[in-house]
Amino acid sequence: ISVGFLSSISTGYLRELIKAYGKLHPAVSMHILEGASADNVSALLKRELDIGFIMDTSPAEGCDVLPLWSERIFVALPKGHALGAKPDIHWPDLRGENIILRQSEGDAILCERVATWLTVEGHVATIERLDVGRESQMNLVAIGLGLALTCESTIAGAFPNVDFRPMAGEREVIRYCAAWLPQNDNPALRRFLSLARRVAREKARLKAH
Repeated sequence: ISVGFLSSISTGYLRELIKAYGKLHPAVSMHILEGASADNVSALLKRELDIGFIMDTSPAEGCDVLPLWSERIFVALPKGHALGAKPDIHWPDLRGENIILRQSEGDAILCERVATWLTVEGHVATIERLDVGRESQMNLVAIGLGLALTCESTIAGAFPNVDFRPMAGEREVIRYCAAWLPQNDNPALRRFLSLARRVAREKARLKAH
């Protein structure tokens, strides 16, 4: 089975799913590729992938789509920053800060959130969009050049001199879905989807408690 993913697998739903599938079906070979939502959908349509994970704002015409999990938005800040004393961060707390965002798909959604906040609330902040990887972004935060917005799966990584605080509010999340071609009759895909649903239900049950 070929799987296209777009978020970190250092922790969270996707890591648990892939690990569980490997244990349950050790005879099935998994080919895992990393790509943006649009790339994953394109690969699905070309039959280069059996299943691809996408953000729920992404078009997936011709594919079946299954919402599976969501991740909270977090603020990365240098250790010792005043906002580190807060249990969570509200948009007005970012007034006057320099916000470092990566020019990637996930950060494009974060850019939209910041732009909406700036427009609706009328606050002033500087947004710096850089063509850098996650590690470089966090190193810029660590040396005090700004704050960053990131998704929940990032915070499991070891980034020296960086603290993470969640954005306040139930709406401050990024949602992810699985997409696949409905005519794909690969038995390994069907087993993968069944397990994906089961893992999603279990995580939702644990979260509710």
